[in-house]
Amino acid sequence: MALIVKNFRLEFPGNLLFEDLCLELPKQVICGIEACVLGGTTSLLKGLAGLIEEVTGEVSINGVSTFGLSERDRSQHIAISYEAGGLISFFNVYQNIILPLDYHNRLDQDISARVHALCEMFALDTQLLSSFPYDLNDVQIRIVNLIRALIVRPSLCLIDEFDGGMHEEMIELAFLGLKEFQKTHATTIIIATSQDVLLGEMDCAYKIEAHKLVEFEF
Repeated sequence: MALIVKNFRLEFPGNLLFEDLCLELPKQVICGIEACVLGGTTSLLKGLAGLIEEVTGEVSINGVSTFGLSERDRSQHIAISYEAGGLISFFNVYQNIILPLDYHNRLDQDISARVHALCEMFALDTQLLSSFPYDLNDVQIRIVNLIRALIVRPSLCLIDEFDGGMHEEMIELAFLGLKEFQKTHATTIIIATSQDVLLGEMDCAYKIEAHKLVEFEF
């Protein structure tokens, strides 16, 4: 298995979110987790990435523990696409997308090819690459965040509120883009979404119940 989660526990003062949570996923799988208000999905994704100190248990991707990773090492294995924000206002879209590659030894020509290939996958107009975050609408920001997460070809990609603010056609286009990406990359993808229809298209789907993940029933 690519992703192995054992005895995952996350508790903030007076608020137990997850306890004895276990999950195993192979490479090239798209896994959905039902997102709900105050359900803890954002905290779960951050915890899996090793970004929350309060987490205990075991989380590994391809045999590498996500806990205690340096920023450089984490950038080589894990990417997170947030619901909103995350873009640097004084960088243009292209500069924002390639920012995670600062830790990678890549030729400029290779980087440009990656960016344009991902723009094509996710139907992002390449003319927007010279724009700035404040020029984009909410949907475009989400797509740019997603492309930036995938630019490093991570082992694990965590996507928060994938469908937020998107119309149905755009959700489908973005999901098809993810499936196209996985044809040539061994990335395990976890998506938090509130769309039952979208959950039904994924390789597996779960919901949060009694501080654990249980299989989603359609």
